[in-house]
Amino acid sequence: MKKILVGCLLLAAVVVGLNPFLAGCGSNPAAPVTVTQQAAPCPGAVGYAYVAGANASFQNYILAEGVSIASSNPVTTSSLGLYIYDTSTHGQIRGAIYAGTSSGPTTLLAESAPQSAVFDEWNEVPVPSTVLGAGRFYWLAFQAQNTTYCASDLSSTSGYDFVTTSTYVFGTFPSTMPAGSPPGNNPFMFYASTCP
Repeated sequence: MKKILVGCLLLAAVVVGLNPFLAGCGSNPAAPVTVTQQAAPCPGAVGYAYVAGANASFQNYILAEGVSIASSNPVTTSSLGLYIYDTSTHGQIRGAIYAGTSSGPTTLLAESAPQSAVFDEWNEVPVPSTVLGAGRFYWLAFQAQNTTYCASDLSSTSGYDFVTTSTYVFGTFPSTMPAGSPPGNNPFMFYASTCP
């Protein structure tokens, strides 16, 4: 977010009968005005930002979706997203980014604070700003406090979906991802917003 100071504006033409200056300007100009410019949202995304018909429950487990950074330059993300169905039970969710390979996630890079899940819409989960290297493989992970159903595309075979083998109590993410089933190919609807 950037702030700009804007001073008084002097009229170039003098109109008869009117003060040649704007109100508050002249020999004793008014104090500068502070204008706030909103930073543009990140325009890119990696992952799966569409809603499929199937759903997957992930209470007491960590679910993750693998993504590859196809650009020739690194990108930065500070937000993860997932779609949650209204069949879920009210509770909190957490998101995280893991390094890894196409064989599975390995090391935790960043994680979110817990936040309440919102049903029947995309949930945006802020994470600390994280650089994703060009040509590298990463995993977008989520966990839920209560029974939560996210979208999963069973008609697609282009994904890398991962689920921990053992249950995991809702809380901070482990620094190293626990063992899980070999990655499947039906993607979870997880994505990361990216900026150049």
